[in-house]
Amino acid sequence: MLRPRNQSPDWGTPTLGISLGSVSGSSVVDSFQGAPAAANGDLATLTAPVAASKLDLLDGYRFLRFTVPFTSALPTTPGAILASVPPRLEDVSIPWSAPRGGATS
Repeated sequence: MLRPRNQSPDWGTPTLGISLGSVSGSSVVDSFQGAPAAANGDLATLTAPVAASKLDLLDGYRFLRFTVPFTSALPTTPGAILASVPPRLEDVSIPWSAPRGGATS
């Protein structure tokens, strides 16, 4: 989970570096969940999942958790498997600001 020092961050629009590779039928669905500062790792406090485009719904939640499941139709023959490039997540960047005069990252 990401953990800014400020108790009530304002989350910006995330950038996900995703490559779908060369496998036909590949797709990806991102989702984010928030938890309050008092959560202390308690997964029962997580919000319902939201898409990256709706991350502003999680403003004020100190912790973020994200999932990026991939779906693809991998080939079944050995030669085709070796020649294929599977989908992958290359990087994640989530800007945030501290509305009470704190630093940004």
